[in-house]
Amino acid sequence: ARDEALALEAQLRQRLARIDEQVSAIPIEERPWVYFELYSDPLMTCGPNTLSSELIVRAGGRNIAYDAATDYPEFSPETIVSRNPDLIIFPDLHGTESIQAEAIKIRPGWGSVKAVKNGRLYGIDDDLIARPGPRIIDGLERMQGCFYPDL
Repeated sequence: ARDEALALEAQLRQRLARIDEQVSAIPIEERPWVYFELYSDPLMTCGPNTLSSELIVRAGGRNIAYDAATDYPEFSPETIVSRNPDLIIFPDLHGTESIQAEAIKIRPGWGSVKAVKNGRLYGIDDDLIARPGPRIIDGLERMQGCFYPDL
């Protein structure tokens, strides 16, 4: 069992190193702005000191809530629209990813948001991005794949 655990740890560290290496080559100003929607009513996102924000940054994105004073701030629709994220990520908890993406697309005023205009709305399995553990690397890779489909 110990050998299996050490092998798993080595594999996870290798995958993490690959992500870090790929992201380090991307200039910060070229990294996409990301809105991570935790809840839709009220609109709630992740502040800079959260696991979700760390995943955004580590995967090569920039959190639109980088300056939030709390861990899980409520943002007004106007704030999100004005910050104009390149991507919208949400935990794929209720229903299907496409249903949630469609609900976001039809919000009043959101048609001007880059993520909506370019169809860059992604549901990610909550078990992969909200629970610290070995599968967090799967979530990180999934997130990076959303940000950089060509990597």
